[in-house]
Amino acid sequence: MRKISIILYTYNAIYSIEKILVRLRNQSLRDFSCYVVDGGSTDRTCAVAEGYSVLDNRFALIRTNDLEKYEVYNDILDNLS
Repeated sequence: MRKISIILYTYNAIYSIEKILVRLRNQSLRDFSCYVVDGGSTDRTCAVAEGYSVLDNRFALIRTNDLEKYEVYNDILDNLS
């Protein structure tokens, strides 16, 4: 089965991040990874994402600022290939 990598960019997404991560975690497809790239949220977005990364190794939180997000995307993509 093919592995799928999902990259989510977040910024103050506390109202949606948990819904998204719950749905991803409950998918029947188990062979995926999810990178949550946060652009400096000031709400609890990082805390929620970090909680999922502790519970499930398919999830990872990467903290960055808005200006570095493309560098982070490129690093993730380089590591996947």
